[in-house]
Amino acid sequence: MRYFNPLSCARDKTASKARSPTHVMSSQFFKTCAALFLLSTTAMADDEINWTQGAWGHLSQYIGTYNYAAVLGDPAVAQALSARLGNDLPRLSSQLQTAAPIGFVDDCLVLSGNADHKAFQNSAYVHVCIYNGHVDVVLTDGPKIKVYSEYSTYMHLSRTLRAWIGQYQASDHFVTLPDGVSLQ
Repeated sequence: MRYFNPLSCARDKTASKARSPTHVMSSQFFKTCAALFLLSTTAMADDEINWTQGAWGHLSQYIGTYNYAAVLGDPAVAQALSARLGNDLPRLSSQLQTAAPIGFVDDCLVLSGNADHKAFQNSAYVHVCIYNGHVDVVLTDGPKIKVYSEYSTYMHLSRTLRAWIGQYQASDHFVTLPDGVSLQ
């Protein structure tokens, strides 16, 4: 016996002309689900955030590039980094010598890298949050991790920062700071 595929546009001529209640139900269910999906995706599009309208939105043009100098040299970002890192600012450039393309997570540009030939020993991970205009930095020195952030508790750091720190720890779900991690 051949079966009618409710998702197919063409009907099998050997199938019965009468549709079973199960088929009618599944067809209505499919149409309802498709309509709900279309409505939900349309509603999500209305809630999208235009990141370019944020405090540092002009930096969004660097997503996917290697233009770290433009991002880190932006006057507002440079001032925030200087205030956040203080005397450790020179370490940042030395720990971004080997770098990945600039990423984008949440509302932040993500700059990451390490000192030449020092992968996972002397690394840097920088979040430049373009919508609200703040910077978080993580610098490693061997097994020690230093976090520079406006947040005073570990759980207030973004999940992405905690996950990056977590590659040095067993888990990124700490309620308190892990050993070797200090907030500055």
